[in-house]
Amino acid sequence: MKVYVSFNGLLHVPHERFDQILEWSSNGQRCHITGIIHVSKLVENEWWKKAGVSVILYPDSITDGYAPKKTEAGELEFVEQLV
Repeated sequence: MKVYVSFNGLLHVPHERFDQILEWSSNGQRCHITGIIHVSKLVENEWWKKAGVSVILYPDSITDGYAPKKTEAGELEFVEQLV
């Protein structure tokens, strides 16, 4: 799912749970991530239910046209699947 997450501090959101981070910004008060995260990563954990964390789904949040792919460096990379 494509989500926008707003939170108070860098350690409030486990960024490693995101399959892809599209945008990351922060200032003295808030941090923001726009990224792709599998719904199971939200069901398995409750970090998004903590005070000060907001998760907003984009209108086009379902990203079933994408699949993770291991790169040579071992990092996850997203490639669009042509069906």
